[in-house]
Amino acid sequence: MLKKLLKLIKDTMQPVYFVYDGAFGTNAAVQMTRQVGLHLISKLRNNSALYFQWEGVYSGKGRPRTYGNRVDYQNLSDSHLKSEKTEDGVRTCIYQFKALHKKFSDALNVVIICKENLKTGKQARVILFSTDQQFPLHSKKVKIAPVIVKLNPIR
Repeated sequence: MLKKLLKLIKDTMQPVYFVYDGAFGTNAAVQMTRQVGLHLISKLRNNSALYFQWEGVYSGKGRPRTYGNRVDYQNLSDSHLKSEKTEDGVRTCIYQFKALHKKFSDALNVVIICKENLKTGKQARVILFSTDQQFPLHSKKVKIAPVIVKLNPIR
């Protein structure tokens, strides 16, 4: 399907990114887009098991560790905070970092958008990712996130 689409548009434009909803937030979709030379931008489940890369010292025995601590969505580090604003009683925080997922073969460029209603205390979160490590998903110049983001309450 993707190869046919690229054949149809090859004379008019040269796409670099394939943006799709959460249905394509899988390793199979990543492999499909990478095989045709595109980077994938998509959404993960809001409770996805993401891990930071291991930064410890190699013990000298066995295979070096790959996965570090699991990402704790309730306690994201300020070092990953890219923007924070409050409008109409809703605080929006945007975090970005490189993370690993055990079902994906490569590291992901992850952006987490957290919203909190300051009156009710209700929270919502969406997790976006790109296979392009250099792509600034949190940038004000990038207008992808508002189009594909629909925040569902966290249960």
